[in-house]
Amino acid sequence: MPDRLEIAKATLELFDSTRDGVVLFNLNGTIVYANKSISSILELHPSEIINKSCDSFISDPQIKFDHILNTLSTQQCFIQEVKCKKSNGETVELTFSLSFLNSPEGLQKGVLLVIKDRFLEFQDEKDFLSQQNNLLRSLNFRQEEICLLYDYKNFRSLYCSESIQQILGWTASEYVNGGWAFSLSITHPEDAHKLEKQFTSEMAMRKHASANLDSIPVKLKYRKRHKNGDYIWVQSDTWILDRDSNGSINHLLIFMKNITVEKEGDLAMQNPKILELLINGLENLTMNNGDKVTNGIAVNEYHLSSREKEILAMIKKGLSTKEISAKLSLTVNTVNTYRKNLMNKLKAKNSAELVRIAIEEHII
Repeated sequence: MPDRLEIAKATLELFDSTRDGVVLFNLNGTIVYANKSISSILELHPSEIINKSCDSFISDPQIKFDHILNTLSTQQCFIQEVKCKKSNGETVELTFSLSFLNSPEGLQKGVLLVIKDRFLEFQDEKDFLSQQNNLLRSLNFRQEEICLLYDYKNFRSLYCSESIQQILGWTASEYVNGGWAFSLSITHPEDAHKLEKQFTSEMAMRKHASANLDSIPVKLKYRKRHKNGDYIWVQSDTWILDRDSNGSINHLLIFMKNITVEKEGDLAMQNPKILELLINGLENLTMNNGDKVTNGIAVNEYHLSSREKEILAMIKKGLSTKEISAKLSLTVNTVNTYRKNLMNKLKAKNSAELVRIAIEEHII
């Protein structure tokens, strides 16, 4: 595969796991990868189309690569219903979803094509979505986070809430039609490999229902590419929605929220120079009348315990959750609970704001 595409081996293995057809083009329009599902959709072996152009797909309308690039340059993603001929001459109706593959710097390095065969969409998927109708309607009202429903066995996207457009810029239709492959393609390349390893490890622990982990979500933090080209930090909480009669995982329910402000605040707290400026600057802040700066709440109204003040002081020093955990002989989860309570009490959005308010209020 050409180096300029820089697609990790682990990512290609995941592409091979989905029932969606996945094809990668370089910017010259040459096919450099096709997954195994192409065989079942078009009855073509991937090797038959590697190093060929998109004209290899005899379709109506016939899609030219120049048209693909021109359209993507303005839309970033587009969906096209086409009729394609299989190798045996039979015509099949497909949905093509096309999007750019970008480098971390935002440079276009290739094109991703995801192919869905609507007539081969599995009846069990349709039945399942019908059964989950009430759940899906309720999920669509959650505007503060993106709600996703995945078929874990076949690595297929089944549902995406409309809130994705407000948070990531993409439409729900673009995300569902792009499927698992599209979701991976807009994950920051520096995060993708680590994310894949963490997710695979967590799901391996949950492989059997006997592990009793279905009530504990897989929490991951990584960067996703907004439709405008910028990367934002998100946190996803992945829950096992159901299992089959053999106890194998069937479907996943994922909640994804934008944590860019929180993440950038935490990163700033790890920079000693920023932390020093923050502390030195705020410790000397006074009102014109000589009174201390307040956040509209009297100090004694925060009701912080001695332990909370102790942890707050350590956060001010720039200690991480693990470091605080080790120093106080507490579990990481316990420290995280203290952090959450502190942020709630001081109405802070991240660690940097937490320290700022604590200094302004002379709590520490």
